[in-house]
Amino acid sequence: MNFMLSGPSCSGKDALISYALQEFKSITLPVLSTSRPRRPHETDGKDYFFVSMEVFQHSDSMVYYWQSHGFFYGYEKEKTAMKGNVILYYDMPSLDTAIHRPSQSVIMIIDVAPGILEARIRQYRNTEEVAKRLEDAQRWRQGMDAYKKKADHVIENNDRLIDAQKRFVQILRTYL
Repeated sequence: MNFMLSGPSCSGKDALISYALQEFKSITLPVLSTSRPRRPHETDGKDYFFVSMEVFQHSDSMVYYWQSHGFFYGYEKEKTAMKGNVILYYDMPSLDTAIHRPSQSVIMIIDVAPGILEARIRQYRNTEEVAKRLEDAQRWRQGMDAYKKKADHVIENNDRLIDAQKRFVQILRTYL
């Protein structure tokens, strides 16, 4: 089963996935490939596979991919084992690519109140990064009604992260 989790930047995707991976040993999280530069604390092959733009331009080598914050992200066929129970996550607007999802997949999106999301985004120190993420969050908000129609489940992550984490695990449990 493929569990596809989508939400804007700072919506809590990583926190929900980390919590679920502790709860379920039968679920795996493939490593994403990205065209963005490696940050000092990141390890190639562990945090991301850092690849060139050309890899994404040959989209036949990708299972799924999207562009976010000016860089490409995705799952390479050669590096992504799509067997068993797998969580794949996406930033907005990549949920659109999930229309062509495999038959054994569940789409979940994270909804965050605009003011809460903006406060989380503003915690970034780099003003250029804040501006990009706020712009993406605005696009996400504008498409939210359409995204909700495409999703199998909507997870609200507003005041208490633990509530969203428990809801995510509850949804996963119904399919496992």
